[in-house]
Amino acid sequence: MFKRIFGSAPQTPPSYPSSKPTYKDLKASIGQDDFYKKMAEADPANAGKWKEMVEVQKQFKDAEPSYRHPEARTYSESNRETLHRAATKLLKEQGADHVYDDFIRMHPAVFKENGACSLPVMAQVSILGNTKSTMVNGENAKHLLTGLKNDSQYLDLVQAAAQKTREARQKEGKPVTLSGYTIRKQD
Repeated sequence: MFKRIFGSAPQTPPSYPSSKPTYKDLKASIGQDDFYKKMAEADPANAGKWKEMVEVQKQFKDAEPSYRHPEARTYSESNRETLHRAATKLLKEQGADHVYDDFIRMHPAVFKENGACSLPVMAQVSILGNTKSTMVNGENAKHLLTGLKNDSQYLDLVQAAAQKTREARQKEGKPVTLSGYTIRKQD
């Protein structure tokens, strides 16, 4: 009938494969330079924020060889991988458009889980010195404070991601972090 009235039937658009990275694509990019670029493609509503994370990650990665304390490099690399794993899990569970704010909120739990407070003070200072000011102001500051006040909300997710990071690093013969949640003074 449609063809009779209008002279042709409506054309169905050709089926193109999705250009969004899959969960599997993101898992394969954990620890890689292109991880946040893929997150930007998977979460277009927050693409600009994820693209800024590309630069933040590069800044930290470029600084790692300069850290005087080997623990600082281990901590920095482990944070990156832990954050990637946790973001991937959030994307799988929550879907796009809901990951970025939780990603920022979980940072304090990631820092503590990877032993930030047990690092030598100068190592802490050198890492903090590589933090872009835009990452700790405005909306991010609000999310970081929320995460700091309520890190238990992300604890299971972060600890699972950190443990997988430790296992992967051990397989590669790399040093690993100790959880700041479980470090206790030895008698």
